[in-house]
Amino acid sequence: MKNLKKATIKKGGRKMSARSLYVKELNWKVILPTPIAYYLVSKVEEEVPFKNFKPEIALYFLSLISSIPTRKKDQQYFQNYIPLASQNLRKISRNYNLYFNYFLKIEIIKKRNYDNRRNQCNRYRYNWAKINELGSIPISAEYFSFPRGSISIGSEQIAKVNRAVESCPHLVQWFDHGLHIDYERFLEENTNIFTVNKYSDEDVQDADYQKARNFYYSAFEFSEQNFRVSRDIKSDYRLHTNLTNLSKRIRNYIYYQNENIIGLDIKNSQPYFLILMIEKILKEPLKVDLKGNEGDRIGRIGRRIYRGTWSTILHTLSEYASDRAFAEEFEKIKEAVLSGRYYEFLADVFDDIKPSTDQYGNEFYSGRFYNANREITETKYYKTKRDLMKKVSMQLLYTPLTKPSEYYKKFKQTFPMLCGFMEILKTSPNSKDSYKKFPKLLQHYEAECVLDFVTKRIAEKYPDMPIFTVHDSIATTWFWFDELHDSVAELMIEFSDGMPPNFEKQEWNDRPVYIPAA
Repeated sequence: MKNLKKATIKKGGRKMSARSLYVKELNWKVILPTPIAYYLVSKVEEEVPFKNFKPEIALYFLSLISSIPTRKKDQQYFQNYIPLASQNLRKISRNYNLYFNYFLKIEIIKKRNYDNRRNQCNRYRYNWAKINELGSIPISAEYFSFPRGSISIGSEQIAKVNRAVESCPHLVQWFDHGLHIDYERFLEENTNIFTVNKYSDEDVQDADYQKARNFYYSAFEFSEQNFRVSRDIKSDYRLHTNLTNLSKRIRNYIYYQNENIIGLDIKNSQPYFLILMIEKILKEPLKVDLKGNEGDRIGRIGRRIYRGTWSTILHTLSEYASDRAFAEEFEKIKEAVLSGRYYEFLADVFDDIKPSTDQYGNEFYSGRFYNANREITETKYYKTKRDLMKKVSMQLLYTPLTKPSEYYKKFKQTFPMLCGFMEILKTSPNSKDSYKKFPKLLQHYEAECVLDFVTKRIAEKYPDMPIFTVHDSIATTWFWFDELHDSVAELMIEFSDGMPPNFEKQEWNDRPVYIPAA
């Protein structure tokens, strides 16, 4: 079995790493999931099979469990048990029963016996639970060694740090010794949450180790209080800190002066700021074209991103949005966003997306999305349709005009006028990546709202209130949360001219606010 080569198969709507082997005596290329192939190889070395056992035939029999559903896509298989008729197996080997008895002995498959009443032959499926159990190796935090001390940065990064410090002193000041992690409890409760399966491909194992390393290192940085802040006006203009990409699991152990932290999230934030921007353009097209006026936030941001073409773009947008068909589409989107049900609204638009079922019978949703970092299109998996719609929502904003995503094409069939509006903002004669300017416009708008308006005003009113931001989320300690909530709600009414968003309370920590005395 040393001649196994890499391949790919589809299982339950997912692409899986596989191994292939050409069996000369069958004149057939056998393909089956990598963990199944490696598990068999491992078990053959541990438990000697029967006399005249042929690995190639064994691999072929096992491959039927994944290949038959691929060929017969219109058939349903209860609990993923695949019927394998004995007369067909006997054509391959008269000793087929010895192979399947051995498979059951090493627990690589599970079996449902034949049923005469229903005229069903023996049915089989892979025993993924046992394979995952026996192949699972925990990745402990002790496996990694992290460097202590601060990391040197270049001049470009220093400029971003300086901008953060200069523009957001009311936020940066709270990254002090009061912000800490309960590192010992974190390690005690999370040190073995990552595992690697020894039956997986080496590249899959490497990815698992890297994922675990990044996770543990984020917590380690907090334990060392190696804080970082940056803000880049050439990029999204958001405040980036140790908190912004922190796993919620780690965030559970983050406190300020030993107090629990609670966040207030703006629901559907990117669509929400799109709605605000369109409202401003519709109501005050001349005002948003003024230069340098503090009240003209959209105008300033527009000129910052689109430079000299902003006036032309704004004029085109104003004329386009005056169409009655646009107004009808806009009102539907506006109602969905302001009610906080935008993702549910999108789920109705994409009513053709149905769930798939994995080998355990659990439902999941999948979607194909372009990964710009790796320059490939990847399949992503989600537990709920709402989670998938969150990703689709971003796809609608970020998709390029030269190669629009399938989700964008589908959405445009229902909302052609709204898509036309966004396409105007994605078109620029001076940039091949002009489609990126539109989401940047929304990000700058959100950043100025959260960082330069809301939190700055709250800090002026409550200078002793610790304030932390994670893009569209504003957080403070439990002691200050009520004041934060009321202030954010009031200020968002002012910022939005009476169209505040919906909010969602997010408690970072699962421990009681009051810890009983020992």
